[in-house]
Amino acid sequence: MQGRIHVLSEDGLTLVETLGLDDDDYNSFREAILDLLNELPQTGKSYSRFFGYPATLPDLSKESKPPKGNKRPGGIQDSFFEKSKRAILPQWY
Repeated sequence: MQGRIHVLSEDGLTLVETLGLDDDDYNSFREAILDLLNELPQTGKSYSRFFGYPATLPDLSKESKPPKGNKRPGGIQDSFFEKSKRAILPQWY
């Protein structure tokens, strides 16, 4: 596992570069934390706290619709909230 940051946009790249978040010391520290967390027993409370889903998930069916309609009609049924209601949400991600 590595502690490197992978940016998804130009704004993200600017933020990472401005704050120096991807320097070797920060990467090494994040890698050590990830290694430590992965050594936790998967049945423990701490593991669930770091890798599990939050107790309350947003109900996307109650959110306002995009101006041009829903481009993914099946998306709500595939949401983590709906999977949690149907008891098919994995314990952690």
